[in-house]
Amino acid sequence: MELKINYYETGFDALEVIKEGKIHVIASEPTGVSPAGCYMIELNIQLTNKQRDTFYETLSNKKETVCLYPKNLSVVPLDLSEENILECFDANEKYIRAETMYFDLEKNNNDIYEIVAEAIKKYQFTITKNIYIESRDVEEKWKK
Repeated sequence: MELKINYYETGFDALEVIKEGKIHVIASEPTGVSPAGCYMIELNIQLTNKQRDTFYETLSNKKETVCLYPKNLSVVPLDLSEENILECFDANEKYIRAETMYFDLEKNNNDIYEIVAEAIKKYQFTITKNIYIESRDVEEKWKK
C-alpha cells in the first residue's frame, strides 16, 4: 500500500467527510486549537472529566494512541512513534473498518511521512485501501 499526500487544493476536506463516517481520521494530541480538537467538535465528542483525565493520561504520560470508537477518530501523542501508527491501523481494521485512513498530525521533530510509511510496510491490511497524510505535515523532500 502506498502512502498518499492529500493536498487541500486538489484533495478532500477531512472536516467535511469525517461526519459521513467513511474515513478514519488520526490527529495529534490536542494543544489549544488543533486538528484533534476541531474533529472532536465536528463529531460532537464530549468527554466527562474522568474520560478527559484518562484521555490525556494515555496520550501524554503513557504515550499511547486513543481510539474514540464508535466515532471514526483516533488521537496520537505529539511524540509520535511507529507503535502509535500501528495502533491506529489495528483500530481501523478491527473496529472502525473504514477503507480510507487520513493522518492530520501536528509537525513535531519527527519525520511524520517516514514514520507512517515505515509502519505501512509492517502491516497486513484487509479493510484499509487508502492512506493519506495531510500535505502541510510533510517535509518537502516527500512532495512530488
